[in-house]
Amino acid sequence: MMTLYIPKIMIAQFANNDTVSFEGSYGEVQLLLEKDFTGLDNVSEDQNDNYPNPLSFK
Repeated sequence: MMTLYIPKIMIAQFANNDTVSFEGSYGEVQLLLEKDFTGLDNVSEDQNDNYPNPLSFK
């Protein structure tokens, strides 16, 4: 298990702006944190907690 600590201000900004991901590394460890967007296809999984897909507005 891995725990990623991020300052609250960064999380608030990440949730409310157009930033899609954060990326960083420490030694040989590389981390990528991305927003989970809703799919463009009809899928059976619950996507209520996903971000709206920007491509769906085109």
